[in-house]
Parts: sequence; C-alpha cells; structure tokens
Amino acid sequence: MAVGLVTQRGPVHAIDALCPLMKGSGYGTVVMSFLYAGYFTAIIVYCLFYLFSSFTSELPWETCEGKEWSTDNCTDSTNNNIGGIPVTQEFFENHVLHKTSGIDEFGNIRWPLFGILLFTWVLIYLFVFKGTKSVGKVVYVTVIAPYVLLLALLIRGCTLSGAYNGIEYFLGLNGKGDWGKLADVNVWVNAASQVYNSIGIGFGSLIAFSSFNRNSSSLLRDTLLIGLVNSFTSIFAGFIIFSVLGHISEMVNIPIDQLQLDGPELIFVSYPQALADMYPSWLWSIMFFFTLFVLGIDSIFSSIECLNITVLDVLTNLSVFMRREVVALMSCAVAFLMGVPIMFDGGIYLYKLFDSYVAVQSLSILATLEIVTIVWVFGARPLCREISRVTGKDVPKVLLYMWLFVTPLIVIVIMIFSIIGYKPLQYIDYVYPNWANAVGWCIASLSLICVPLGIIHELMKYDDTKSLLERFKYSVRPKISKYADMDMLSSRSSGEKSSSSIVTDF
Repeated sequence: MAVGLVTQRGPVHAIDALCPLMKGSGYGTVVMSFLYAGYFTAIIVYCLFYLFSSFTSELPWETCEGKEWSTDNCTDSTNNNIGGIPVTQEFFENHVLHKTSGIDEFGNIRWPLFGILLFTWVLIYLFVFKGTKSVGKVVYVTVIAPYVLLLALLIRGCTLSGAYNGIEYFLGLNGKGDWGKLADVNVWVNAASQVYNSIGIGFGSLIAFSSFNRNSSSLLRDTLLIGLVNSFTSIFAGFIIFSVLGHISEMVNIPIDQLQLDGPELIFVSYPQALADMYPSWLWSIMFFFTLFVLGIDSIFSSIECLNITVLDVLTNLSVFMRREVVALMSCAVAFLMGVPIMFDGGIYLYKLFDSYVAVQSLSILATLEIVTIVWVFGARPLCREISRVTGKDVPKVLLYMWLFVTPLIVIVIMIFSIIGYKPLQYIDYVYPNWANAVGWCIASLSLICVPLGIIHELMKYDDTKSLLERFKYSVRPKISKYADMDMLSSRSSGEKSSSSIVTDF
C-alpha cells in the first residue's frame, strides 16, 4: 500500500520507479492477477448454480431419494449409510460438475454453467467499466453483508450433532487433529499462499488501489485493519466449516481426516449440508449463496481493475489514448474465454491445475521478488523516508526493522520451501499425469517469464558504449524523484474514489 501511495502508479510502474531492473516482477503480478480472474470465476459460477437451484420448497441436495444423480452409496441425514458419500457431495460432483475420472477425460461442455459464466462476466464488466469509482460503491455491500450470514451459520453449525467433534479437530483439542502437520513444509507454503490470496499480496491489486490514495494519513490504520480483519474472518470461517464437517463425519460414520473433500468441494459440500438442516432451508440457501457470490465477484473486481489500471498506465506512457470502457471490455472478454474450458465435465481438474500453479507456485516466487526488491534493493530506509514525505508522519521503528530483516527472510524461506517441497499435483485421490504437471508449469511461466524479459529489456535500453556493469548500475537506480515531481494526483484522482476507502473495503 505504501508503494502505491508514494509512486501513484499501478504495480508495473510502481516497481519501475523503485528499481527499473525488476519492473518485470510488476508485469508478472498483473499477468498472474489476470490468470486468477480467468479461472477463479468458476467458483462464482458454482455459487450462482446453487443459488438458482435454491428457489424450491425443498433443496435438491436435502435427500438422496428420487434423484437421478444419486448413487447407491448416497447418504443423507435420514439414511446413515456407513462409509457412504454425503448427498451434498454427490449433488456437486454428479449434478453440478458431471465430474469425470480425470483431466484427460474432458467430456462435454456444461451449457448451464457456460450460460452462468457469460452472465457473470457481463455483471463484472458493468461493475468495473467506470473504474475504482464504481467498484468502491459496490464493495460496501459485498464486504459487510457476508458477516451477518456467517454469524447465523456459525450458530446453526454449532447446534448440529457432531459439531463439537469437528471444532475439537479444528483446534487440536483432546488429542484430536494432527499437530504433526506443522512439520510438513507444504502446510506452511499453503498457509502463506492463503494469506497472499485472501489479502491480495503479490497480485498487484493493493498497489493499484493505493495509487489512488489521497487520504495518506490513514495508511498505517488501513494496513493493520486489513490484516486483523482478514485473520479474524479466516478463523471465524474455520469454526463454521469444521462444525459442519463434524456433523458430516457423524452422518457417514467416517473420521474427519478421511472425508474425501478438497478445494471447492469443501465449500460446496460442507456448507450446503448445514443449510439443508436450517429452517426454512431454501431461504437460508438463497441468502448464503448470494452472499458467497458477491464475496467471490468482489475478488474478481480487484484483479480486473489491476489489469485495467496497468494497461491504461502503459498506454499513457506510449501516448496512446483508449477509453477505459474499451479496455475493461477487452479484459473481461479474454478472461471469459479463459474460463470456458473449466465449464466442461472435466473442468474441475483444470481449475485445480490453475489454482495450484498460479496461486501457489508463481505467487510465492513473484511476491518474494517484489518484497526483496522493495526493502533490500530500493531499501527499507529510503521507503520510510518516502512514506514520511507523503504522509507527514514517521514510520514506526518496528515496521522498519520488520522490513529490513523479518519480512524478506520469511518470504525467501517460503519461496525456497515451495520449490523444494514441490510435489506432482493431486486432487483428492486423483494423481495428475506428468503432461498435466508440465502444462501447469507452462501456466506458471506466463507470469514468471516477465521477470527475465523485464531485466533484458531494461539492460538493452542504454547506449551500446556502456558496459554491462554500467548498465546494471543505472538500471537499479530508483526513479522515485521523477515520479514525485510529476503531478500524479491530478491524473489519478480525476473522477476516482480515494483508495483509502477502496482498499479498506476490499
């Protein structure tokens, strides 16, 4: 947020202002953010499918009886089939997804999902084509409303039979849970990835929104508020999920750690089970999936707006004029096409492939490169001076020492272990073939390749008479003074909302 504030530019030009040599990492975050928007929309599509399916007197996933998608192993609250499959899981896999046996069996396109995908991207465009001004208004509803329903779900979840066993497992009480997982490197890598994703670190969206900031005095407050609220929400949601998982575990008579749930299935199996036991179930289901929909679409807003801001910044530097509405339309259209393959029968496997290689592998590397560039190459002390210049307040010493030592070391260790601890992708009990993992690394390289390309481009900008060492010295010199002397605020704030509010909303 400080980087966006002091440079008044999106992620690409912000990193370029601090260290031109590493501007490629800024491009990489924008590419990664765009890829995220393309595949993550599938979750929004599933939410809308459940939402539209909820307009019935009885939710379709309440019972197994008379359903064409249910199997003999189907288990509901009235049918304790030991070792069976929860009815909510069968509904999601057999009816919503038409899930195939693997990524090499792609099947046919799911036209209902395709139609919802198109509808979703039309909505996203209508929300973002005016820029941060329109996004800032929408997020007041999309951020506040979910907490009301989450509280209701927590109360209901805790009243379900078996809920306490799930909460004990979540907290590791009475010998339950698996504390040995803390020794697993991948657990820490995935935990870091969760924080990166939930806050938006490394995606460029925080820098992009902060570049519109006019109320600079609230920088520290906003930063602390976002971190604390995010952590609270994650723990809060954990209680809800595990209370329901405890109920499902009792219903099918299978230990929690043996439930075959992972990724999206955790959401679309556990929560619907709680909703089916609430009264009236259809009303709670409508409210819940609408809330989940607006939460998901909120994340896409930031990713698409990050891309739009970057494209407009680049075009401005090239003295090319293009209307914001046109840029937003092109971004949404390409992202829509990216999401179409996930709407096939085997699309869930492609979603998991994108999610693993874009939001874990690429993210940890790019986030580390950005942080090291900012606090070690540009320097934590110069950054503090720039923040003080803009805000008129000194940066707390504890933050300076965190930036100098703790933060970069933590992210470097996470990046190293994410590479060392890499394992071929697995989704529940399905192991991806080698060619699929190769495709995953190709997807990851789309953002990672921006870093060496940016370095090459920067080094080749200088006169041929300069040696490589001289070019390198020039390329690590910050341009922050140039950016500070320009009238950034007039170009950024015209007709836009201050990102002091936008980032806090986000």
